[in-house]
Amino acid sequence: MINGFDFRPTAPQNPLSQGFLDQAKHVLEVQANLTIEQKITAEYWAAESQIVAGRFTFENTGESTRNFRFELVSQLIPEEIGERMTASEMENAPILAGHSGKLSPVTFLTGGPRAVDSPYSSLQMDIELPGKSNRQVTWVQAALSTTESSFKAARQTAARNLDAERAKIEMINAG
Repeated sequence: MINGFDFRPTAPQNPLSQGFLDQAKHVLEVQANLTIEQKITAEYWAAESQIVAGRFTFENTGESTRNFRFELVSQLIPEEIGERMTASEMENAPILAGHSGKLSPVTFLTGGPRAVDSPYSSLQMDIELPGKSNRQVTWVQAALSTTESSFKAARQTAARNLDAERAKIEMINAG
């Protein structure tokens, strides 16, 4: 081993490469095959200048159970001295963590995901969604000076009531 870079995952695929195009085609096929009984809603929120959050709501309006895998990928192209986002664990919670410059971003997902380390490190969940039901998961990415402070901020943000936060924003915007 010459240096720590020997253990880093390979670079993500070029957006013009066949591999990237194949992945994009797969996403489009999944979207095209969703039925009227399957709905996914994505909400995003800039909680603070260094914290973004969101919520995915998966809804099954049909009668039969739907099984699927949800995967949240977090990508970082660091400065010369830094680390790409990799799977890790903090306080028994799977996370994605990296480092670039003076920031150590962390991606956190509620709902019991597993962290998967690969060229596209991700947090994954296998979801079984019974008929006439829905499930929500919240994700947060915080980029503070240390991994520990980013994790703490991400976890605290995930615990906030996003519906109340949205209502507050709507009231402010209504003037």
